[in-house]
Amino acid sequence: MTPENANTSLIILAGGRGSRMHGADKPLIEYRGTPIIERILAGFSDRFAETVISTNSPERYSHLGLRTVKDEFEHFGPLAGILAAMKIVDTHWAMVVAGDMPQVDFRLFEMLRDKFSSVNRESAKLIVPDVDGFLHPLAGLWRVSLASDIEKFLGTGGRAVHVFVSDVGADAMVLEPADDEMKGLLNELLVNINVPDDLAK
Repeated sequence: MTPENANTSLIILAGGRGSRMHGADKPLIEYRGTPIIERILAGFSDRFAETVISTNSPERYSHLGLRTVKDEFEHFGPLAGILAAMKIVDTHWAMVVAGDMPQVDFRLFEMLRDKFSSVNRESAKLIVPDVDGFLHPLAGLWRVSLASDIEKFLGTGGRAVHVFVSDVGADAMVLEPADDEMKGLLNELLVNINVPDDLAK
């Protein structure tokens, strides 16, 4: 089934605090005058079937009026957050976005969806951007049926997202920029905030 707005949920990962950001919740840090999570929500502007914030501190996001979910596997990183959210959504696909990406918006979903449609490979379970050989699975389209695979991976002690993506193997697709213009757009959309100096970009 092709990922479309009506069968896709938006999952925003707002799990841990940023140690390099003095312990602050990165999604709540202001970027150009607006909290990052509010910029993400504005960038996707209610275009999906539902939106879920994956966080172990739901009280910090209650003002947004959105559904939140806590990890079942505590301290297991982003995959645990993805799994928890996948278990409560009622869609076939999930647009997964890290909560520290202030410039991401709906154009990324459109590019990932179009990549799937152009190849038309129904077996694909994951579509992620690849810029200069660097994968961005925390800004990708995930088939919700991957939840069982994630649970098995975490159950055996796995944590690293890139290892899980590698395990998905042939069922993972990559979106590579077709030209410099597309590469520039992807680099803009995929900006993330890791250290205080990044806020000045």
